[in-house]
Amino acid sequence: MFAILEPLLALTPEHALRPHLATGWNVADDGRSIRLDLRPGVRFHDGKTFTSEDVRATLESRDDDRLERVDTPDSATAILLLRRPAAEILYDLASIPMMPAGATGDFGSRPIGTGPFEFEAQPSAASLSVQRFDDYWGDRAAVDRVEFSIFATPAELTRALVRGDVDLAQTGGSRSSLSSLTSARQLSTQVIPGWTIQLVIWNTSDGPLADARVRAALEHLIPRDRIVEEIDGDALLVARQTLLGKGTPWSDAVEPRPFDPVRARALLAEADATFERPLVLLIRPSSSHSAIAAQLEASFAREGITLRTEVVDDFRAYLDRANSGDYDALLAGFAYGANTVGLVLNRVRGLWAPPAFADGPINDLADAVTRTDASSGEGAEALRELLRALGDEATFATVVSGTEIGAHAGGVRGWEPHPVAALAYRNLAGVSKP
Repeated sequence: MFAILEPLLALTPEHALRPHLATGWNVADDGRSIRLDLRPGVRFHDGKTFTSEDVRATLESRDDDRLERVDTPDSATAILLLRRPAAEILYDLASIPMMPAGATGDFGSRPIGTGPFEFEAQPSAASLSVQRFDDYWGDRAAVDRVEFSIFATPAELTRALVRGDVDLAQTGGSRSSLSSLTSARQLSTQVIPGWTIQLVIWNTSDGPLADARVRAALEHLIPRDRIVEEIDGDALLVARQTLLGKGTPWSDAVEPRPFDPVRARALLAEADATFERPLVLLIRPSSSHSAIAAQLEASFAREGITLRTEVVDDFRAYLDRANSGDYDALLAGFAYGANTVGLVLNRVRGLWAPPAFADGPINDLADAVTRTDASSGEGAEALRELLRALGDEATFATVVSGTEIGAHAGGVRGWEPHPVAALAYRNLAGVSKP
């Protein structure tokens, strides 16, 4: 929908914020208000001028417990008043499409936005066509119209790309899709890490895992590359050594802990660690979880550590055991969108974060992040400090992440896939086709 509707900010594939419908922003010192300066001369497709009232109506219609209200001192300024410090909301603004205030009931079937293309027709539930909007505030779209098609399965989309029925598409990574797409000479294909990740979360409450050196040692025993090789099924996964992976503005903050049994032994010896009983790993029933668990069991066993995997079929029972701390290690999957900073804060204050983080230095560092703009110099350094502290604590270990595959016909120019699937078609105005 970002061909028709646009967000206030743009998020690059490297997770850097850029101006879009908002040309500038400022976070108050206490992190409880954010001033947005809106781009002048922007019109909706029906001719109405885009103003701060549209920002207010869009954001206040959402269920976000961080937002108290949006003030509109003038048509070109919107001020987000927050119930608590939450500067990370800036990253959410990169994935929230702005709608006109007072949008009517038929908006869903005939959307009106500010984007480079306007709604043309929807012949069926699986197709939509848009045409170039000539009064667009930015660069004029290079193509006259774009047709969107929805496919029931990734396999159907892949076949359409190979046949030449589709010029460009992004899809969740699978081995079969990659094989078919790369064998089609007329297509250019790119695989990038996505934002679905699998973590091992350690129970730090007592026993040997209460020692950060032991947790770091166990992370050095995770054979990520081997896990990727051994996972059955069609999912195309990649090894992931740090929470944010490579390429973000804060990637340099954390030193990865690669597979290194020698270093693991040294840390265990330094901690004088003893394991008087098997460690219990909770997982959900899935081929990827089972493959990860099997490799962890084998790797730990080589160092004399017994890991016992327990598969919990019922999701509620899994949550009950996880929330009560009835585990030593927990394999959990997380999917995140544009809010990279929220992903980090989740490991301090979110699901299964160590209770000790609630009151202490880590929480103070998280507070600093919620009060600053992580895209600024000061805010970026605050986030790096938090990432370094989390790395030292080693309360979780990232194992693998999903992927996204972008493919386009050889003559198509000006498009690249995005780690956040919802933003895949954010820049279609710059796409050209011979």
